[in-house]
Amino acid sequence: MKTPEDATRSLLDALREQLQATARGDRATARRCRDRVAEHIAARDQIMARYRALPGHAPQEEVEVLDTLVENWASILSYYANGLALSEMKRSAVGGEGGGAVVDVPAHGPDDRAILRVACVRGSDDEWRILAVGLEPALLPTRATQPGAASQPTSNPAPRGPA
Repeated sequence: MKTPEDATRSLLDALREQLQATARGDRATARRCRDRVAEHIAARDQIMARYRALPGHAPQEEVEVLDTLVENWASILSYYANGLALSEMKRSAVGGEGGGAVVDVPAHGPDDRAILRVACVRGSDDEWRILAVGLEPALLPTRATQPGAASQPTSNPAPRGPA
């Protein structure tokens, strides 16, 4: 993928397709989506290097590690899958070791909001791939920034995942 945003869109499209396939019991399509992420979208070499550097990591084959990771990414996304604000996606950081970038995607769940944070890295082939996916609390506007409101901030409850 040519940009971190392209890599993020590709990841989210594949994970949403995987979640939909799983929901309708289409295991073959779900497997193809997982494989597409693991083989073409995930930063395999960097992910495996991080895994091997973990103290006491379990000896697993690369395919098992990546399969588990992709399943975890799908789980992270599942609560917010239908509420991603892709048009509001923002690259919030670029640079650092290996020329990485972070892409933030506002996400709305049934009861709350969050930021889906996607860490991207540029590979030796100059293509962007996904290194990590996580959630951060969404920042709610304060009352001070709302017209005619007092200057007291509102509370920001932590996002809740699926039950």
